[in-house]
Amino acid sequence: MKVCKVIWSTNRLEYLIPTLKSQRDMLNFEGCEVEGIFFDDMPKGRHDGTMFELAKNFGFTEIFLHQQNMGLPYVWNRTFELLRERDYDYVYLSEDDVTFNCPIRMLDMTQILHDYRNVSQVCLTRQKWYDFEEETQAYETDITLGKYRGELSEAYFWSLASVFPRAIVDLPHAESVGEKNLSEYVVAKSLQQLGMQTCKLKTEEGHNIVNHIGEYSIGKRAEPGDPRYEDFASYDPETKYSSKHGTKWS
Repeated sequence: MKVCKVIWSTNRLEYLIPTLKSQRDMLNFEGCEVEGIFFDDMPKGRHDGTMFELAKNFGFTEIFLHQQNMGLPYVWNRTFELLRERDYDYVYLSEDDVTFNCPIRMLDMTQILHDYRNVSQVCLTRQKWYDFEEETQAYETDITLGKYRGELSEAYFWSLASVFPRAIVDLPHAESVGEKNLSEYVVAKSLQQLGMQTCKLKTEEGHNIVNHIGEYSIGKRAEPGDPRYEDFASYDPETKYSSKHGTKWS
C-alpha cells in the first residue's frame, strides 16, 4: 500500500519540530510504502537550508519552500494537483501544529476507509479549541471501530491530521459547489453532495487522539470571493494572530 504524508507549514518551528517528532514516534506506517510532500508557505524569517534539512531528515522527499506567502487556498489547490499525478492509495494530511496523545497505526485508519465506503476521511480528534466547542467525548451515536470509536460529521474535511483515499483528489470539488478554490468547507460541501462523511476518530473512551498546539497563526487564509474571505480580509499575512481569538499575538 502506497501512502503519501503531506504537511503544511508556515515557518513556526516551535510547533513544527514537536509535530514532526510526534509523528515519527507515534504514527506507525508499518506495512506501507511511504513518500512525503512538505510545504512551507512563510518565507519571512525562514532559513531555507535549515527548513530543507529538517523536512528531509523527517522523511519528506519533495520539499516546497515558497519564496512568497502564497496563501492557504493555493496550498490546498497545489496539493491536490500534485496528488492527482501520483498513484498513492492513501494520503495522510497534517498541519504543522499537532502532536499525538497515543500511538496509532496507519493500517487501522485505512481499514476504516475500506470498510465504510461512505466515509471520505478519518480525522484524528483534537481537544476543545474554540469557546463554542464541546470537549471531545463519547456519544451514543458514535460507531464502534475496534479499539476506537468514530463520530460521523458532514461539517468539514479536516486538514489538521487526517487520512483519506487518494481518489478523493480526482473529484471536481470546487466546480461542483461553485467555488474557485479548495478549502475544508468546499471539499466537505462537495463530498456531502455525494452522501459522504468524515469519521472523527476518538479513543475507545471517547478522548481526543491528538492535541492542537498552534497558539498563533500566520499567513494568508483566503482569496477574494472565497467563503469567509471577509473574516480574514483585514488580517496582515505577515503578522501573528491568536488561533483561538483572532487578535494580534504578543
